Amino acid sequence: MPSFEDLYHLKLKSLSEAVTDWTETIKRLTTLAEEADKGMLAKAKSADWAGKNAGVTKPFIEKTAKEFHDAITEATSRRNILRDVHTAFKDAKSRLQSLVDEMPAHMTISPDGIVGHTRSDSLSKDNKDDLPSAAEIEKYQARIDKVLREATEADKAASRALHTLVDKNPYDFADVRYDSLRAADTKLSTADANTALRLARKRGDLSKEDLLKLDHLFDMHANDKVFATRFYSQLGPKEALHFNSWLATTISLYGDANDNKTAADIQKHLGTTLAAATKHVGKDGYLDAQWVEGLKKAGHERIDMRADGPGLLNQAMPYGYQSLGPLLRHGNFSADFLKRINHDMLKMDREDWNWPTASDSKWRIDLGTENRYGKSGGGDPIAALLDANSRVPEAAQDLFKNKDDLNYLLHSPEGGQRPNVLGHALESAVYGYRYDAESPPLTAPERNSAQGRIMQNVIEAINKDASLVNKHIGDSFGHMAAAYMPEINRTIAGTGEQSVDAIFPTSGPINRFDDTSTHRFLYALARNPDAYAAITYAQNSYAGNMFEYHLAHPDAVDTEPEKVIRQIAQNTGQIQGILGHSRADASLADQIAADKATNEGFKRQSEWFKTFASAGISTAAAAYTPPTAAASTLGTIGSAFASSTANQVIDNISGGREVDGREEVIYRTGHDLGDSRNSTITSTQWAGQAALGAHDSSIKGGSMELIISDGVKAGWDWSDSNLNGYVNRPK
Repeated sequence: MPSFEDLYHLKLKSLSEAVTDWTETIKRLTTLAEEADKGMLAKAKSADWAGKNAGVTKPFIEKTAKEFHDAITEATSRRNILRDVHTAFKDAKSRLQSLVDEMPAHMTISPDGIVGHTRSDSLSKDNKDDLPSAAEIEKYQARIDKVLREATEADKAASRALHTLVDKNPYDFADVRYDSLRAADTKLSTADANTALRLARKRGDLSKEDLLKLDHLFDMHANDKVFATRFYSQLGPKEALHFNSWLATTISLYGDANDNKTAADIQKHLGTTLAAATKHVGKDGYLDAQWVEGLKKAGHERIDMRADGPGLLNQAMPYGYQSLGPLLRHGNFSADFLKRINHDMLKMDREDWNWPTASDSKWRIDLGTENRYGKSGGGDPIAALLDANSRVPEAAQDLFKNKDDLNYLLHSPEGGQRPNVLGHALESAVYGYRYDAESPPLTAPERNSAQGRIMQNVIEAINKDASLVNKHIGDSFGHMAAAYMPEINRTIAGTGEQSVDAIFPTSGPINRFDDTSTHRFLYALARNPDAYAAITYAQNSYAGNMFEYHLAHPDAVDTEPEKVIRQIAQNTGQIQGILGHSRADASLADQIAADKATNEGFKRQSEWFKTFASAGISTAAAAYTPPTAAASTLGTIGSAFASSTANQVIDNISGGREVDGREEVIYRTGHDLGDSRNSTITSTQWAGQAALGAHDSSIKGGSMELIISDGVKAGWDWSDSNLNGYVNRPK
């Protein structure tokens, strides 16, 4: 795969000369072919030969003459491939150079092709406003990535085509003509898909060599839509599910270790290939809607595996969707495809089938290539569906848009991986980007009403049933609460003396949550160490960002800055008070173990939170952005928030900074109310001082600490009274 640096500095002279040389070779071969046709071939045809000359010599001369023409065909194909890849590389290099030339001032790009900007601390105060915005950076990154991706595709296509010319017949010239690189790639992909089809249809007659060849074909055509669409359209949905079922049972269970590994590779390829074939259902070059409808029909039908070989699993006749499940785990499926199957699979899961009574799960049989027959729940296709949706936010929002479906999944009795992947899918649905992103997008996904409704429904569900917060999904609920800290703060603040919209500004749609449900949601989450740590990091970081925002924009609220600071501190006290009272109410039997779990939760969540806070996402970056800025953009001021006060707060908590004058660290004894309140006061004061150090203000250091202390105490006291009457709270 060519890198940015490879393409930007690519020397094309040798490749250009190769194209010229092959053109000259074609001319010479054409001359030789003409001489052979007019000379020895013509004489051989006109001669009245008999005996061995007629049976051996004449066919040999005819074959030799044909080889000259085949040599022309192969040389022409090689020239055309090299010509087109030269054109592709030349165009890619030119586009990259143009992009670099067009870059705004202070935008940078690394040798790996990563776009960024110069360090803000290296610029003068007047020049800091000239730094490129996150939106500009993301725009350029996308354009550069597109060039690199297209160059890589051309490179792979040329490599495949040239290898095929060599491999087709090592002793003769190839008689296949490729007029262009695209035509060569399409022809090769179609031919290889036909070979893969033939092998897949053999099923029980596949040899070890066949398995390896099939694996190689899939590997060579990873994400190739021509290969993928040809393979699945011709094989058909029902036969495709049958083949995967056979692969998982016969090979995975009864083959040797090498066969098992090959089968696992093929199953992964079946998933990525299906994803490639369904990227745009119904558009040219992809599977159509009728094929997907056939898949849904096959999903509800049993697969008859009784003739596929020995073993208990081959008598089980699993449902088609059970075979689809493992494939969904291995591909980056499109929202279009997932939205077509989401509710059909969920509907089937809710049905009461005639499943073997010995099983405690409707989905007991596991058709993954790491086959486990038992109570693991590994064969649950709904877990696989949730896993696929967790990587596609738009699809996840569709899956959870119906409140009844959401509640069904939250209360689903299935074990295994379902709770874990359910949390991940919910995270993606309410964030607007995939939960497992290596780094969050540079521009904050703008909130939409569908995301807010899902979050509100989750809050209400946990309000009604606190037991939903368990060790499998508690961390995800904590992350979701962190992502919605602006909305939670606005809900907790209620209607006060000052405008909530002004004190806690946000861009995009305003999602308002129910006040009582939000209190109880936080109360329930506090019992989980990871959720408690995530919310604590989020609230302290958010408070620090709000301090910094209002000190930088003293005219944002039409009142004294002291009142604004007090309101922010008061909200922090109320939220942390809810968490603190919940943990104190728990009356944990083993306080030492509880404190250890708390510390471990803070350690686990610190890295997650630092990664996402660095781009301002996990605490809703749009809320940091001044009302005058672009709605979905962090901008330089958002980056400054994430890199200064917020990160200092996170470092202080995660690093276990000791409280001045005391040999203890904050938030580490979750069961003691006094310690929890003091930790909140201390961390909020640290945030206030950090913000004060970054901006000029009429508020002095001592006054800042006193205002924050009074605000936190007031909020803390209110948190207790607001929880009175909660049915899950001990009397």
